[in-house]
Amino acid sequence: MTPDSLPDKFDLTLPDGTITVLVRRSLKAQRLQMRLNATSRSFELVLPPRCSWATAKRFAEKNAEWAAVNLWKLSSKPRAKTYPFVDGAVIPLLGKKLLLKADSTARVTHLQPARGEEIQQLHIAGRSDYFARRVTDFLQQQARIELTRRSHAYAKILGVEVKSLRLGDAGTRWGSCSSRGNLNYSWRLIFAPPEVVDYVAAHEVAHLVELNHSPRFWALVERLIPDYETHRKWLKVNGHRLMLIGLPAPAES
Repeated sequence: MTPDSLPDKFDLTLPDGTITVLVRRSLKAQRLQMRLNATSRSFELVLPPRCSWATAKRFAEKNAEWAAVNLWKLSSKPRAKTYPFVDGAVIPLLGKKLLLKADSTARVTHLQPARGEEIQQLHIAGRSDYFARRVTDFLQQQARIELTRRSHAYAKILGVEVKSLRLGDAGTRWGSCSSRGNLNYSWRLIFAPPEVVDYVAAHEVAHLVELNHSPRFWALVERLIPDYETHRKWLKVNGHRLMLIGLPAPAES
């Protein structure tokens, strides 16, 4: 396996079981890191640019006990309240409210525009056991549309090109940019206000010029979003709530 060839995930054996660990290479990482996402209770292994998979896997195995201890600590705490995709649920969508509504008469899942101050309605077609999946598919499609439009608009301003755009749900970052001009975003940004989505898109596009967080980088972000600090702060304060939307309710013990 070459340095650029990594598995998306792998199973890590702990003293009392096995967990699945997500794998990602980061051009900005200075060292190997094992990260715990407390919201989803999942782990991610982050590799610096020149780290081999063999080295990374050994690192993860050496940290198996650490992972087990932290999982145990989380298990002793109640899970945060989640907001599952169920019939009748109201979720945020780009600063507005969206009512999820099962519709047995609908042929396809579709959005019913709001009138005035009314809540928008998403009519979900199909069987009830596909409800959450259809909602997720719709939201991811909307996220792709919104982030693609914003990314290309900001890239045009800076005179750069977006090579590709992908969506993910790693739960550790809102966006990233590679040296090849590839942008990655969390689809959960669709739950944030539109100006926050603007900021994240501008942030990642600015990395196409400055692949760092130097003063020159932040000057580019400010050029695109003059009040970016406000939206950056909003994400720091409210971002964890976006990660809870769509997660199934914790099972009762």
